Amino acid sequence: MLCDVGVLKPTKIGRAYMFSQGMLLKFQHDYEGLNVCNRLRALESKKIVEQRGRK
Repeated sequence: MLCDVGVLKPTKIGRAYMFSQGMLLKFQHDYEGLNVCNRLRALESKKIVEQRGRK
C-alpha cells in the first residue's frame, strides 16, 4: 500500500519488491510521528512530508 500511494519507492525484481536500506532510513526519518496505517492517512502524511520539503 505504501508503494501504491508513493510513500516508498521500491525496486521491483520479478514479482517481489526490494527496498534499499537508505530508502528505509529516509522513510523512517521523513515519516517519524506520522500515521501511515491506511491509504487515506498515508496520503495525508505524504502531503505533510512534501510540504516540509518545499520549505
